[in-house]
Amino acid sequence: MSLYIPVISNSTEEFIKLMFLRHKIGKVSRVDYVQNLEKHRKEAFVHFEEWFVTPEAILMQTEIMDPNIKARFKYCESGKYWPLLVNKNAKTQVYNPKYKNIDSKIMKADYKSVLLRNCHTSHNTKTESVKKQHILLAA
Repeated sequence: MSLYIPVISNSTEEFIKLMFLRHKIGKVSRVDYVQNLEKHRKEAFVHFEEWFVTPEAILMQTEIMDPNIKARFKYCESGKYWPLLVNKNAKTQVYNPKYKNIDSKIMKADYKSVLLRNCHTSHNTKTESVKKQHILLAA
């Protein structure tokens, strides 16, 4: 079974593989990214080389297969998650004019760009905080 993530930020293929491995779900063989032109968002299809036989993997598969449950993979302690659905066209590649394929290299470049921006913002915030402390101490 492969999965469909209907909304994904700038997560790289390496990061997605690591999260499924670290949470004892399975070994991901590849991740295909698409840009949903109609909904203006990135989506991903996660293909597994192997699903592990662990309580975590079994629970995830059970939730994904249950139409009454909105399956979510919480990959981070902060509560970040990916919504998960079954990939209904895992074996075939169907042309859909609403989608544009995204090369994983582009996802990696986008991720690095966001990371640099966040690091720069974090650094500036810390610098401003230190400046405010110095002003308060001087007063």
